[in-house]
Amino acid sequence: MTDYQSNLSEYTLGAYRQARNMDPSSEPLQNILHAVLWKNTVNRDEITIYFDEVPGHVGLEVSHQNDTLTMTAHVPGINHDSTVLFLAEDYLTGMDGVSCEAN
Repeated sequence: MTDYQSNLSEYTLGAYRQARNMDPSSEPLQNILHAVLWKNTVNRDEITIYFDEVPGHVGLEVSHQNDTLTMTAHVPGINHDSTVLFLAEDYLTGMDGVSCEAN
């Protein structure tokens, strides 16, 4: 990912599904999504962002009543100046994301 928002983000909190085929699944989201926290490292010389997985549990809760997906994680070193990118990717490899400040 090389968009402007990713360049500003120190961390990425993401949920994705690695599809083995192109058929949509009828399983509950919490059974098929993989949640992960990455520490973003920008290499401006290569114009590349590296995502290093942060060890630990990333919580994933789906509420159909509230139409929400809640992700939680312990983010080491996060402070008021930190930015986090929230990323969702679909099985056709389309993606969307938004970054925000830590507070």
